[in-house]
Amino acid sequence: MIASDLDGTLLYDVFTVSEENFRAIAEYASTGGLVVPTSGRCFHEILPELRECENIKYCISSNGAVITDLTTGEKDRVCISPALVLKIMELTSEYEVHHTIHHRDSGYIDAQKDTWERASYYNLNIYYYEHYHKWCHKCEDLDAFCKSGIEAEMISVFFRKQAELDECVKRLNALGGLVVTSSADFNIEIIAVGASKGDGVRRLAKKLGISKDEIIGVGDSRNDIALLEAAGLPLAVSNAADVLKEKAAKVICSNKEHIIKYILENIL
Repeated sequence: MIASDLDGTLLYDVFTVSEENFRAIAEYASTGGLVVPTSGRCFHEILPELRECENIKYCISSNGAVITDLTTGEKDRVCISPALVLKIMELTSEYEVHHTIHHRDSGYIDAQKDTWERASYYNLNIYYYEHYHKWCHKCEDLDAFCKSGIEAEMISVFFRKQAELDECVKRLNALGGLVVTSSADFNIEIIAVGASKGDGVRRLAKKLGISKDEIIGVGDSRNDIALLEAAGLPLAVSNAADVLKEKAAKVICSNKEHIIKYILENIL
């Protein structure tokens, strides 16, 4: 199994998988190997070209909270409870923040903050904004949506101020039952204990009878640390954050240089 992060790793840009990577995925599948997209995106934010690719059998979304069998549609979910969703929203809303809620395979954002002016105010870069704007549902009342008793696969929060983020993380950790990670500056991603990318990879590997030493994990950001820890061969792309490179056995090419093709030609 090659478990690969998407943004900054398998994807050439926010909306593109290279033809070289698709050909390499097909070649690997022909040998019985699995390429498993493993992303912080919710399921419906994963590119249709990947979800519908005949050579990809499984994907892991919302930072490990959801495993989808792409053949049967079967889901394996580990979610934040409705009670904890409320506590998270109450706590984080004390700060200047931008929320994205992952619920039942889709993302939900505050419609009032769905402008580039508002997104940039909360430190979302243009790639995050384009991504969220394209895929997420816009809620006129995000607070009421969260109070309706939903469970969440993941809650992503962008902060206006780093000091407020740091303080908030300490308070979230004190709640218990949660894992807090990050995929960008001024960002935190909140999932339930047992729902990290590494947990998702281990759950899928157990189901398929794949051992750790048969798993390659590759990523670029802090939320990929757990993914690399679940792999027998942990890899970081050359554009990865330094903290991830420190966890990797090897630093490979950049996301612009077709990572699956690189892995087949230079490692496997």
